Parts: sequence; C-alpha cells; structure tokens
Amino acid sequence: MSASEIAARVARERRGMTVIDFAEVGLPCWYILARCDVLAKKPISAIDETVMKAISLGVASPLELQLLLGLDDFVFEGAAVGLLSEGWAEGAPDQPLQLTEAGTEILESAVESVSEERVVPIYFDGLVRRPIASFDNAIKPRRAQAEGIREIPPTPAHPPDIRELQRSRGELIRILRTLRGGRDQESELLAIRGFDRRERIYRPATAVLLAANRGKAPLHLALAVDGEPSLVHETAFANAGQLERLGLERAQRTRRRQGLPPPGPKTLHPKLDISAEQTARERIALAEAAAEQAPGDRGAKRELRDARRQLGSLSPRTVLPHEHQRLLEAAIDSARSRLLIRGGTVTRAHLDRRMLKKLEAAAGRGTAVRIAVDISTDAVAAKALAGLAEGQPSLIIDSNLSDTNESALLSDDRFVALGTYPWLGFLGDANRVLGDRRSVLSSDPAKIDEVWDRLDGRPVSPRPTLDD
Repeated sequence: MSASEIAARVARERRGMTVIDFAEVGLPCWYILARCDVLAKKPISAIDETVMKAISLGVASPLELQLLLGLDDFVFEGAAVGLLSEGWAEGAPDQPLQLTEAGTEILESAVESVSEERVVPIYFDGLVRRPIASFDNAIKPRRAQAEGIREIPPTPAHPPDIRELQRSRGELIRILRTLRGGRDQESELLAIRGFDRRERIYRPATAVLLAANRGKAPLHLALAVDGEPSLVHETAFANAGQLERLGLERAQRTRRRQGLPPPGPKTLHPKLDISAEQTARERIALAEAAAEQAPGDRGAKRELRDARRQLGSLSPRTVLPHEHQRLLEAAIDSARSRLLIRGGTVTRAHLDRRMLKKLEAAAGRGTAVRIAVDISTDAVAAKALAGLAEGQPSLIIDSNLSDTNESALLSDDRFVALGTYPWLGFLGDANRVLGDRRSVLSSDPAKIDEVWDRLDGRPVSPRPTLDD
C-alpha cells in the first residue's frame, strides 16, 4: 500500500478531521543481538528414556538393565551416571537403581529443562520503548538519507540497556518462543548477560498530519505501520511532544489556534462550498466501503462512480494531499495543448522512470510542457529533468523562480490547481517541513488563462489541423 493510499484511508476513518499533509517516515528501532541465559525444554535422549522406562517397570539391577537393553559397558555406565547426576535416579552404577520423583515426572513428559546461553536477535522500538517482532524492509540510516525518509526521533534518545530490556520480560519471552521455527514454545528467559550488537535501524511508516474541521483543536499526527493505523505509536508520539521537532511549518503553529482555513488563493475562498465537499466525500467513503465488501456488485460500483462525479462537479473545490498524485498523472496523460507544473523542489523519488516516460510522452505529442521547480536539492533528479528537455523543443525547464512555494498544475483548458503542493518533490525530501499541502482546483476558463499568463506567459503554438 502506497503512502497516498494510506493517507486516503486515514482520511476516511478520521471523521471531523482533514488530512493536510503526509510523509514517509522511519520509526526509530534498534536491532540487538543479546546474550541471554535461557531455560529451554528439549526431548530427553532415547537411551535415557529407555533406561528410565525399564527401571519404572521394575528392572533395577544394572546387569539386568544392560543385558535387557543390549548396551555395552561404556554406554550403560554413561547413561547411569547421567541419570544419577541429574537427580532422576537413586543408587549407583553398580547397585540397584530407582527413579526419583523428578525422574518419574521427566519420564512422563519425555522432556527436560536445560539452561543454556543463546544469542537472541531482538528488535526494539525506540518510540514505544519495547521489544517487537521482526519486520520486513528494515531501513538503515544510509538508505534513509538516500531516499529522503524523515526520521522520527526515539524518546529517550539512548539505545535500550539491559535494565530496560529486563523490564520488558513478558514481550521478550513471547518473542523468544516464536524463534527457531516455533520449537521452543516453553522457553523461559532467565537473564540478559550483555550485547554482541546494537544497530540503529528504522521501521517504514507513514505519518499523516490532520487538522480539525471545526474549532481550534490542535493538529494531530496519525502514524500507520505496515499499512495499518497504529494508535500505540500515535499515543507515544503525542506524549513525547514530538510534532514540533518533526518539522512543522511556522504558519501551522499559528493556524492551529485559529481553526482550519481554506487552501489556495483568497480570491477563490468565497466560491468554495466546503459543506458540499464534505457531503460528497462522505458519500465516496460509504461507496468505497460498500464496493470493498461486494467487489462484483455493479450497483456498488455505479454508486462509487456517481459519488466521485458529484465531487468532481464542484468548482472550485479542495484537493487533499493524497489526491494530488492521481491528478498530476491525469493532467500529464491527457494534456494536448498546454501543461504547467510549477512550485517546490524536485526529487528522484517523485521523478522516477515512470514519471519521466509520462512527461516525455506528453512533450512528444506536441503539448507545450512548462516545468518550473527548484532543482538545487537533488542533483540526480535535476540531471534527469535536464536530459528530458534535450531534443524536446516543446518542453521548457525553468529553475529561476522568485517564489517556488506558489505551486500550480494546469492542464489545457480543463483545470488549474493552486496551493503549496510540490508536484515533483512531495516524496523523498526529508527536509520538507510539514504544513498545509491542500490545493484548490478550478475549471473556470478565465482563471486558467489568468494563471497561465501570470506564471508562464509564453504563447502556445496552435495544434496542426487536417487542413494544414
């Protein structure tokens, strides 16, 4: 599940709140190799079990036992000494043997408890401060830096010590019993002796920034792990007061006391019908839930299409952060005369091979493509963008922007979306501060032309006709 899909799910589930931003993050973890004393259950040896069973049947003489079982002197003496030293039998190797109470219990279960030292692999969550089961796709610091994954700091910052792990004894025992293919279902942790390794890693997650639709409630950060919202991580994050540390836009620190304002240019605010939007989005949420429960139901699919048309018919209307990517791809795929992508940075995570092919296809069919972004933060993405413009006269790259925060997506005469969303750099930028990344979309032809003239102004060559 992508970060956009996770944000969309959170948006459906958190009634009365609006998603204003989201980001791919790494939850703080440590991978630990701990040296532990473990009391493990294991089957007793076949020889011990056979000798003990013969003793329980009344064969007490060592000579009779040796002849009955067909054991040589060396093997029988070793087995007898072992039973006596473990306290499972009484007597001597050359005297009659008798099972003790402990020996009788061992024979009935055919297992024994053995204390042994093991190196146990442990994953420790640095936000909720407890051991966790192993997880897929662990992220090392170098990879997090390369992919622009934002780090959520551990609280407290130091790695777990022996005392902290001992306080999580219950979780450690549950984890211990899942290791080695589930064979140690009755293993007990006696003590942690030390560490062979403590490596800092990150667990992939999605952070979703939410604001209350009404009133002056503070901002809230939802955290989703493995595609599922995690209330335990949300609570730990909130209790640690980390929202400010994560990187929050200065304007949001003021707006959180003033309620949620409409996005985009103020000139469009009076025309927004927020109530109609909320009604349409609630209808979409219900239709999506019905379609998921009945995948083959044509009526459910029809209702979902109608609900989306209802939202799409509103102009102007709000575009939520997780809706931008789909809108961007639709604009690139369908634009025939002009396409404007402006604002923010460009990152390799957003400008991947798939996106480059889409932009190349748009320019190849004669669409006037204008891309105005800040290319100073990602050299790889900047080089890819420059290479894309070579040999494409209809594609113009403009990196000399006076204000890269004013973003716009314009497609033909169909729509323009205005706000602060970085269309080609939303993902893969660990330095991007969280803020209000909603946009406002308008299908008014006059507004579309006004934005094109103001942000680009270069004429668009007329498309050839059949008469030409």
